[in-house]
Amino acid sequence: MANSSHVRLISFPSRSQPEYLRVEIELNRLKTWESTSISSTTTPFSLNTIQQGLVGLAELYNCVQDLLESPMIQQALLDLDPSLSKLFAVLRQVSILTISVQCSQLSFLSSPASKAKKNGWSLISKMLVTKSMTYKGDEKTINEVEYVDFALCSYLHNNDFKVDVSMIQRKLQILNTGLQAIEVGTECWSRQLIRNRVCLLNILTP
Repeated sequence: MANSSHVRLISFPSRSQPEYLRVEIELNRLKTWESTSISSTTTPFSLNTIQQGLVGLAELYNCVQDLLESPMIQQALLDLDPSLSKLFAVLRQVSILTISVQCSQLSFLSSPASKAKKNGWSLISKMLVTKSMTYKGDEKTINEVEYVDFALCSYLHNNDFKVDVSMIQRKLQILNTGLQAIEVGTECWSRQLIRNRVCLLNILTP
């Protein structure tokens, strides 16, 4: 989970160094996502939450790439200028937020095992009984992975009530589409990370 030091917004002297402005905007945007999404202890991570984090992270790495390619930063890296402390501060913040997004992604994917014993079958049974679909609001307390996990277990092992199979199929389709989007988002920011590293190596290697 995020702590207070992670969500503190930062500010660089954008007037004198406009190269940092876009990075500052994306850093603060992702920090806001972190504070509103990851810090919550009552609402589980959702597909939408994870996708937003990955999109924000990819955009952040795009901005870092532009920063590294700016003449000012390239010259400062070659000269080992003291102003590089600002760049190092940016890279530290990017690293922290990268870990935060990855942790949220892992938490989302591993959530069924952690909640199965807590919630039991009562909540899922309310949402899966064919004749009673008035509990949709309760879905906010579980995410898409948990729903599918519990629903399939109910379908396979619990014969006390009828399950709406078509609803399970729809949830599986939603989850599958969402996981594909997460995979694409992860690949996107990973490629940007590699580009950042290559750019730094090209600058620093004679």
